[in-house]
Amino acid sequence: MQAQLALVEGFTNAVRHAHGHLVAPPQVHLSLQRSSQAFCIEIIDHGEPFDFTAALARVEAETTASGHDPLAREAHWGLVMFLKLQKDYGWTISHYRRDDGTNGLSLSHPLRADESVVGSY
Repeated sequence: MQAQLALVEGFTNAVRHAHGHLVAPPQVHLSLQRSSQAFCIEIIDHGEPFDFTAALARVEAETTASGHDPLAREAHWGLVMFLKLQKDYGWTISHYRRDDGTNGLSLSHPLRADESVVGSY
């Protein structure tokens, strides 16, 4: 379920935010990899540069502030979910600008020997 959430949120953000303003949006590229040590998702979009770290820090500050009402949040739920995946479930999430001018979002989770990724993709 965590991997599904990570994939859906990452892809949705690329389509809505990175490509949403483009008249003829290019494809969003997805890559899934699994080794005995980790499960990894990489999402490549053609949007403008984005400071993911700053956006994540802003959302974290908002959600940990005293008096914060989570039900009052109207936007940036994807960032809230990414924070939850990082803090509570051990995911590593990074966003970076690639040399070709595209953006990359990398989401990875370590696997224990008794875990497996089941399903079809």
